[in-house]
Amino acid sequence: MNGMFAGVDLGGTKIAGALADADGRIVRTETIPTQSHEGPGAVLARIAQLVADLSGGARIDALGVGVPGLVDLGTGTTLFFPNLPTQWRGVPAAATLRGRLGCPVLLLNDCRAATLGELHYGLGRGVRDMVLFMLGTGIGGGLVIDRKLRLGPLGAAGEIGHQTVLPDGPLFGCGKRGCLQGVASGPAIAALAMTFLEFIGIFLYWAYWTRRSHGPKYGFAIGLPDNPTTGGFKSSSLQILRAWCSSNYR
Repeated sequence: MNGMFAGVDLGGTKIAGALADADGRIVRTETIPTQSHEGPGAVLARIAQLVADLSGGARIDALGVGVPGLVDLGTGTTLFFPNLPTQWRGVPAAATLRGRLGCPVLLLNDCRAATLGELHYGLGRGVRDMVLFMLGTGIGGGLVIDRKLRLGPLGAAGEIGHQTVLPDGPLFGCGKRGCLQGVASGPAIAALAMTFLEFIGIFLYWAYWTRRSHGPKYGFAIGLPDNPTTGGFKSSSLQILRAWCSSNYR
């Protein structure tokens, strides 16, 4: 398989792989669970096996891996993956994969890799300067100036996710408080929604017992279920949210 290249996106829950020719045409794709709790060694073994499966066991010309954190671009050693167990400090990932696959291996932050791909194969093809922001499990970005991906001295140019936006905000996995990723990423928004549901649940109980103790005129204006305790806080909260939305957004 001459002129075949593999790309891998290492994520917190899944590993996505693709095999492409020298012109960037994707030949085959596959996704597997990361199982990051098994540690860096096991995850790297899974990546090597994924690439071997994609290529049918044939040798590939090179492998590029997008990773969720910072790497030493010269050696391919991981420096800091805040959202993975052990944070992957000092793992010789490129050397390990090179030894297993017998081809050159390059590591790059996943957001910078996505920026590079967008520059050459996506919306960036006709522009000189661009930025890319990614929102998902984390928040990151990449920067292109004069049609070149700018990485900065540590390969962290465009890394907006760990900028502090709320100095007194919640503590995040990177060790900082109130960073953008900690308050605006997908998991952070979901956690905020669950907190809101719990708050609504507490209010629901208060309104229910107030109505029982003092009569209907002290009840909740949009009507409570006969027994909001059934199903616990979360299901009761959903009932009250549905009722509120029905009353206010018809």
